[in-house]
Amino acid sequence: LALGNFVKSRKLTEKFCSDKLPRPMVIKFRALQRQGSEFHKASADDQLAGQLQISEGVKVVYVKRLRLQGNTIYAIDDRFIRPVRNEHLTVQQIMNSSLGDYLRNCEGVRVARSTIDLEAKSANEGQASQFGIRKGHRLLVRKIVYFEERDDLVYVGTTICGADLIKYKATLSS
Repeated sequence: LALGNFVKSRKLTEKFCSDKLPRPMVIKFRALQRQGSEFHKASADDQLAGQLQISEGVKVVYVKRLRLQGNTIYAIDDRFIRPVRNEHLTVQQIMNSSLGDYLRNCEGVRVARSTIDLEAKSANEGQASQFGIRKGHRLLVRKIVYFEERDDLVYVGTTICGADLIKYKATLSS
């Protein structure tokens, strides 16, 4: 019986690039499909209202997407979008483009900066069930926040993926 982390040799790559800040970040997806699993308006609770810098009870759009390679889930996205930045969002747009593309092209948002926190964590029972792995298996958790030019927050989100399935490459220049 062997325990520990095992590394797959072939991984999906997600790139976070910015040719010249403060231009919007470009997110490129390779060899993946997106499947929308939830898309609805929700009332912001106290914690979410604080994160989005809005009043408690304000309606936000919640988007949960499953990222697939073949039939295998390799990542789960959760996003909360401020009310003034989700007026034209449809399920079709979620399926066919990144939220960054939607915000830029449909809502006219110019992302001035973002914060990304990347952390390795152990899968809890629910995550293990969703990914088809054992409880305690290593996951990468990426928390992201987008800001506009006046430091207005656009959205907050989390992506959880199998640590052995993906790698991230960040290239930033000024």
